[in-house]
Amino acid sequence: MAKYLKKFPNHPQYEAYSASTVFMTPNVSYCAQEGDVHYTSSSKPPTPVIRAITYSASSKLEVDLTAFTPAATAETFNGSVGKIEFNALVTAIGNGAFSGATALTSIDMPDTVTTIGDYAFQNCSGLTSCTLGSGVTSIGQFAFTYCTSLPSVTIPDSVTSIGNGAFFMCSRLTSCTLGSGVTSIGQSAFYYCSSLTSITVDAATPPTLGANAFSNTNNCPIYVPSGSVEDYKTASGWSNYSSRIQEKH
Repeated sequence: MAKYLKKFPNHPQYEAYSASTVFMTPNVSYCAQEGDVHYTSSSKPPTPVIRAITYSASSKLEVDLTAFTPAATAETFNGSVGKIEFNALVTAIGNGAFSGATALTSIDMPDTVTTIGDYAFQNCSGLTSCTLGSGVTSIGQFAFTYCTSLPSVTIPDSVTSIGNGAFFMCSRLTSCTLGSGVTSIGQSAFYYCSSLTSITVDAATPPTLGANAFSNTNNCPIYVPSGSVEDYKTASGWSNYSSRIQEKH
């Protein structure tokens, strides 16, 4: 397993991997002989951004950067590493960061992560376990679309918005719990989650609901807080699912 290099006095914002796993940040090079990190020409970017990734097969990859956001022209994570554990320095997961990582089976996010970008885990078809930290406030559009092996998801109370198609075609999803902080659910957010057996929404006030958010979801019951059943049944968007809305026990 590769180890992190120490933070060097002249380059406090950056760390790099040694051995078989190498992270290259903008305008930075790694000198193996001196065990140091050097800036090349051009100004330093304000936030560490991963530009390229190389790695060997391993059971775990640890990410130790403020944000994981590959550039549009960079390689995306699509290799053989099965589990990712983000440490407490990671605050955001960028757009498309792990899109197409079909070998990825497990994600464990720290509470420091606040945003999950658009398409962040799109088509991670081998994903069977995903733990969202209690600091996440937004889930981007199509963030987990086509995660066809994911069996369940619990969205913490900290999340206020779920983007369009966020869990579109998660066909093995059987249970889903949305925390009390959710105020908006995008269109087709859970469209074609055809194995769902229940949906629980803990928000006392019905969140804004986009079109087809819960369509083709096995006609499963939607459980809402006691005293909010009628509000949900008559709310815009939710009224389309009125026959499925029940009081949570």
